[in-house]
Amino acid sequence: MIDFFFDTADIDYINGVWQKTKEQVNATHVRGITTNPNAFHKLSMHSLSSWEQHLPRLCETVSSIRNDGEGVVYVQAPNSNMTGREVLDFAKYIHTRNDGNTKLALKIPPFLPILKFVDQINEYMEVNVTGVSDCSTALCCFSYPVRYVSLIPGRMEEKGLDAKSHIDYTNQRKASRSSIFSSKERCQEIITGSMRTLEGLRWVSECGTVPTIGQ
Repeated sequence: MIDFFFDTADIDYINGVWQKTKEQVNATHVRGITTNPNAFHKLSMHSLSSWEQHLPRLCETVSSIRNDGEGVVYVQAPNSNMTGREVLDFAKYIHTRNDGNTKLALKIPPFLPILKFVDQINEYMEVNVTGVSDCSTALCCFSYPVRYVSLIPGRMEEKGLDAKSHIDYTNQRKASRSSIFSSKERCQEIITGSMRTLEGLRWVSECGTVPTIGQ
């Protein structure tokens, strides 16, 4: 069975799916929830204050599914024009908006001025670099102490890119060197999102990535 993230901020949807599948799915395979500004906008949450109120509820949802304190909810830096310092300040501000059990972590864009702050951001929140669409950028991101790099094979294929080759090459090169997280007994992994078909979900799982599954 594969590990995966729910890719939505809709708690009712997550709970509905879980009630239908919990007899077949081991709860420890639910890594947690990954969100972005668009996921909140779909729920008419357009302000930071609305995010602050909703994030603890998302954490509670993961806690109730896993019941072990090991889950995570990813929240994204809300503006791609933010500086590295502004993203760090956001992490300092938002990281305590959880339920006291499931932790919050941070999604950032693959921009060097922000990646240079990852060491400092890690003091508050684990980091996932999101929206990556090629192996070169992915490997650059993995040279920093990030937990995940998120590739988007569904969108890559729509643009005519061989997404599987990019993911395979990233995995090979990443495996050829020691993980930055090895001293912390953590590994670095690829998250895959935007799959358009069940076949796409199957092959990204076979490639050893952690897929996100949305509505």
